[in-house]
Amino acid sequence: MGLDMKTRQALTNETVKRYRKAGRKGKTKILDEFVGNTGYCRKYALHILANREKMHVA
Repeated sequence: MGLDMKTRQALTNETVKRYRKAGRKGKTKILDEFVGNTGYCRKYALHILANREKMHVA
């Protein structure tokens, strides 16, 4: 069962907001939750959360 693209983008946008405000332990929990929900590889998920504003989505 995978998420459709719009759902995944909405989840990513909300998670990025929480991730930026969190401390180190909070970021770990948020990353674990994000990986579990999206099915992304952990390294890729970390890249997305850390660099969302720098990424250009066409």
